[in-house]
Amino acid sequence: MSPNTYARFFQFAALAATSILLVACETTGAAGGRALAEPVELRKGMAAVDLLAALGEPDEIRPATPPVEGTEIWVYRKVNENVSLVVSGTVETPGMEVGGVQMAITDNVYTPATERSVEETLFLIVDGVMTAWKVRRENMERLN
Repeated sequence: MSPNTYARFFQFAALAATSILLVACETTGAAGGRALAEPVELRKGMAAVDLLAALGEPDEIRPATPPVEGTEIWVYRKVNENVSLVVSGTVETPGMEVGGVQMAITDNVYTPATERSVEETLFLIVDGVMTAWKVRRENMERLN
């Protein structure tokens, strides 16, 4: 094989790997992976049973801090993950000799990187009534 053929093979292999990794994204929808068919209207004073009907079972139920009788926190999570390729370096491949000078081909080296975001919605339930909520978001990026 000629050096040009090697270079094209490596370019094709890198493109194929990039395509595979970009397709390998994972996303879970709202409320712990449960997809909502239409927007949900939430309001303070809403009955907990109506919240259950709209969002389904919470991912977690926590006691209130400090503990108060009839009070709990319902937690719904939404997790998104995206994998992409980032340039982490270069590699030089010897090429053919031209006019007594050894040529080289420089190619990028790609490493998969995962970006993950977690969104938690916490509902304060007091005696079967939703009295407040808040949303917390956390983003994380790492090289695999």
